[in-house]
Amino acid sequence: MSEKYIKIENLSVSKNLLNFINSEVLPGIKIKKKKFWKGFSKYIHELSLDHRVNWLHRWHHQKTDLHDLHLASLGCQLRQRDRNETG
Repeated sequence: MSEKYIKIENLSVSKNLLNFINSEVLPGIKIKKKKFWKGFSKYIHELSLDHRVNWLHRWHHQKTDLHDLHLASLGCQLRQRDRNETG
């Protein structure tokens, strides 16, 4: 049986989770549903953006490191070739 998802405040939320939050959690902490889901959506999307930015930052540095290693390797190969040609 496939789980159903509900669109709410730019999120796709499991119907079971939505029902649990709305009927069990929110009444106990006296936060209105609309306010909770709006804030939760904002938080999730901010985290998602931070994650993408951090991932891109790490990827760029890894790519730079690999590029530097590649250039260093080429430099060593060129120096070795020069030694072989002159020696």
